[in-house]
Amino acid sequence: MAHPITKRVNGIDLHNPERGWSLQENGTSARVARTVRRAPLVIGGRHGSAPTGRLPVYEEASVSLTWLLMADTQAGLEDAYRDLVGVLSVPGLVYQHEAAGVVTEAPAELVSLTEPTDFTAGRLMRVSAILSLTDPFLRDVEYTTTGELSAGTHELTQLAGTAPIRDAVVRFTGPTTHVTVLDVVSGTQLEWIGSGVTSDRYLYLDPARMAAWHSASDTAWDGSTGSVGASGGLDYAGAGPLQLWPYTGEVAGVIVRQVQLTTTGGSCVIRARRAWL
Repeated sequence: MAHPITKRVNGIDLHNPERGWSLQENGTSARVARTVRRAPLVIGGRHGSAPTGRLPVYEEASVSLTWLLMADTQAGLEDAYRDLVGVLSVPGLVYQHEAAGVVTEAPAELVSLTEPTDFTAGRLMRVSAILSLTDPFLRDVEYTTTGELSAGTHELTQLAGTAPIRDAVVRFTGPTTHVTVLDVVSGTQLEWIGSGVTSDRYLYLDPARMAAWHSASDTAWDGSTGSVGASGGLDYAGAGPLQLWPYTGEVAGVIVRQVQLTTTGGSCVIRARRAWL
């Protein structure tokens, strides 16, 4: 069977006939199903439900996988099964999906492993598993870093996937005492007010951890050694802490995805991995 799509766990290809693993199209997810967590507002006498104005929240996602395990002996079949189960049962799985040369990934956990079927002693067995993507979005493997953005509104195509990014880190160039970042589509934002960010330092804002720090380094994206904590000046309003929600629309007959941001308080750079449904 040809495999235009490659699936890996912790870097290990899940289709490998040399190991006796033949990943089957029937029973294997080509894409990941999505479910939005809904709490519809129902009003008596009104058809359907009323808009809540809340941002969509996605549940965990599931990936189904089915293999035909094959060998020439029962010992070989047992080895193929044990090797596969061993790969899937390791804590801290990273699931990867590669199609057309583009690799995306997400943290995963093993949910279930079926009892083998179609068993022929010493020859073959069929096994299925379900992985749960605990962070439901597939993410780029590499980070994208924007160029320097002046204060104002920006339309950024390089950060636009198809799902929201909640862990983009924003770096402002000092001096500054008051900055804001607003995602236009979702209304989510961050605001920081404080001191200590002089002309030789950089201010970093991390919405996922609700943390802020400043550093003399322009690569202190994780708040590493040498950074000075400044989270006390960090806050948000409106729809919640900053998330980058891609907007998809049509421009001159072409579908365009972009993230729309408005920033104040100085120039900034944003570092993130795109997120995909």
